[in-house]
Amino acid sequence: MRKLRSAIVIVTVLFLCVEISSRIFFAISWNIPFFKMDKLIWHFYPELKQLEKEYKPSHDKINVLVFGGSAVNPKVYCDLTKQLPQSLQQVLDSNLRVQVYSLAENGHTSLDSKNKLREIQHLHFDYIFYYHGINDSRANNIPDDYFDIDYNHFAYYKLVNILNSHPEKKIIVTPFAIHFIYNQVLQKVHPKPQVPPFYIVLGDVIADSLYWDFGSKIKTQKSFQKNINYIFDNVKSAGNSKLIIFTYAYYHPDNYSLQSFAKKELDYAEQKWPTEIYGQADNVVKAIRSHNEILSGFKNRPEVLWYDFNANIPKNSLYFNDICHLTDKGCNLMSMTLATLIAEDIQKKKP
Repeated sequence: MRKLRSAIVIVTVLFLCVEISSRIFFAISWNIPFFKMDKLIWHFYPELKQLEKEYKPSHDKINVLVFGGSAVNPKVYCDLTKQLPQSLQQVLDSNLRVQVYSLAENGHTSLDSKNKLREIQHLHFDYIFYYHGINDSRANNIPDDYFDIDYNHFAYYKLVNILNSHPEKKIIVTPFAIHFIYNQVLQKVHPKPQVPPFYIVLGDVIADSLYWDFGSKIKTQKSFQKNINYIFDNVKSAGNSKLIIFTYAYYHPDNYSLQSFAKKELDYAEQKWPTEIYGQADNVVKAIRSHNEILSGFKNRPEVLWYDFNANIPKNSLYFNDICHLTDKGCNLMSMTLATLIAEDIQKKKP
């Protein structure tokens, strides 16, 4: 019995040492509070930390949340956090208080929005605006045998998915730490094909078109459907929220070429980001169309405010900087359309 007790003490001490070391590692390298390892997801989504800090519940105002990529990232292009409240004031012609929060970030896909919603289900939003379509197209740039519905063929998502597979991290972080180290070692010893980050385009030259051709087969339909279904189901179960879905607006002129884009010869305004950063141009367009078909499947759901934004936005340089990033005029059209939908829904709720 003495040996058994000694063994238990040794194992316990070793475990505590590993647990403390793991917490110190993530506290230093990931900037996560030592006693808040349940917030490890902040390393991947720091905007969640910011949202938690800014969120102020109130019964006398409308709370709106924006999901999406760079097209609706308030720090980059279309700042709905400022524009939508102004648009709603115009449409409603009242002093209704509106607070718009955004979790949109550059490069984020439908999976990112699913992951973020999982973390903020304790927060209430009257309307959740979902705007995705182009960034998921990058997931197609991989040999078919390596495509994974949960996007594990991205190094980034592989780590996020590993983290999400460890709910015990709220209490102990050691199992995740071990899994994290194992994955890092495995990638070094037995590396698998992975989707490259955004392709680097220098003028009219693509620096590295790794797995470029594999994007012609659109493999992301099930992933995109799965992710938006998760968001829809959660909004529906909340009962007092509405999901707003726009088809993803894109403009790709018939005479598009990387060379013309580089020379700023196309009918775009800014012409900063060529379509090729996502993949081969025709494949990217094909993927957006496929994703828009999925979005159109929510058209007649009573829990959804649906709008075919892609079909109703003019396709020219007054509205588009490139294939998907909107000009100020394009952003204003999006904001006013959102405001109109929300205002009509508010009117319906009035007794």
